[in-house]
Parts: sequence; C-alpha cells; structure tokens
Amino acid sequence: MKDGMKDGGAGADPRLEKGRALFNAGRFFEAHDAWEELWREAVGPRRTFLQGLIQIAAGFLKDQRGAPESAARLLEMGLEKLGSGAAPAGALRDFAAAVDDVARLRRGGGAAHRGDPYPLLPPLDGVK
Repeated sequence: MKDGMKDGGAGADPRLEKGRALFNAGRFFEAHDAWEELWREAVGPRRTFLQGLIQIAAGFLKDQRGAPESAARLLEMGLEKLGSGAAPAGALRDFAAAVDDVARLRRGGGAAHRGDPYPLLPPLDGVK
C-alpha cells in the first residue's frame, strides 16, 4: 500500500506507534515529526487523520510554551480532522473529549499547562 500500512492495522508501520509513545511522554514536537513522515506518504482520510494528530501535538506544544489561544485553535482544528473517518469508530472518543476540554479551557482564557496531565493517546490499532 502506498501509505506504508498493510491491511492488518496500525502495527504495520512503527512510526505511528513511535509518534504515539512520544506524544504520551509529552514530547509533542518529536511526535509531530514522527507523524509528519507518515502524513507525507498518506492519501485520503488517513492523511487527514494524521494531520489531525499533528495539529493536536502542535497545540499541546503551544500550550507548553504559554500560548493558550494558539493552542486552543490548533487543538480544535486537529479534533475536526480526527472525525475524518480514518479512525476506528469510538477508539478515540475519550481522548477527543479530553482534548476538547483542554481546548475549551484555553479558549476561555485558561492558563497554559501547569503540570496537569495532558490526555493520553490510546493505541491506534485499526487506523486505516
């Protein structure tokens, strides 16, 4: 397949999991880079989904750097793309709800990250 994934699911390309592990470690810039490699090769809904992950990682990076309005904008843009249909139904529902909570808090003038945990990205098994 052109985008590097076999029909068997997310396990076919270790860069997807590498990005997830980096994201969950709070290394948002590095997660962005790992997923960007995949994004460049992807097409269709998968490309849109990966762009959503990249934008969410960039949003949390902005939040870490004290830019809550920019963070909220990127988080909202990323969430919109996660609904592209490339993700397994329901697999990211709790994650998306937690990201949305952070985006709304930052949009409302909430302070940037002060040690409260960011949402953890669940396994991406089944991502087309």
